Amino acid sequence: MGGLGAGLTPPSDGASTRRPHCVWAARPAARAGAAAADYAYTTLHLLRVAGLSDHESYGQALAGSFRARFPRLGGLVVAYLDFTPSATLDASSFFKQAKNDGAQAIYFGGITAHNGCSIRSQMAAVFGTGTPYLGGSGIAEDPACVRDAGSSATGISAPVRAGHPHQVSPA
Repeated sequence: MGGLGAGLTPPSDGASTRRPHCVWAARPAARAGAAAADYAYTTLHLLRVAGLSDHESYGQALAGSFRARFPRLGGLVVAYLDFTPSATLDASSFFKQAKNDGAQAIYFGGITAHNGCSIRSQMAAVFGTGTPYLGGSGIAEDPACVRDAGSSATGISAPVRAGHPHQVSPA
């Protein structure tokens, strides 16, 4: 994955439009939620976002840091769901509620093995594929994520832990 400075790799950089883009963030991983909130508010100019977490401490920490930071910037988290992962997870009613509440994007805190990318296709069924889907580094670094998200992989963005962006080779 490539990146430019402290921002998101722009889709016009020649990368596949199906490839998730990355926001550069520092450790610990829980700060990734705050970095995604900064990106959502200052770069994407989002004001209303809904959040999900996978009922694990890591996912709750990611979502918690996003939910704490985004309102401080002036945004609003309109809905939140802490779900128990399962092979048959159906989050469509949550997405419908989030859309009705004016969500412009979804933030996912958790790991990809806990439906991190398969729920992106459920989200796209309600919001369409152009709605941003933000989350932890796994949704950018796990090769299975793009497969699980299917044709809905466009619009996935995530912070990744990395050195200086000029030291990271583009994919």
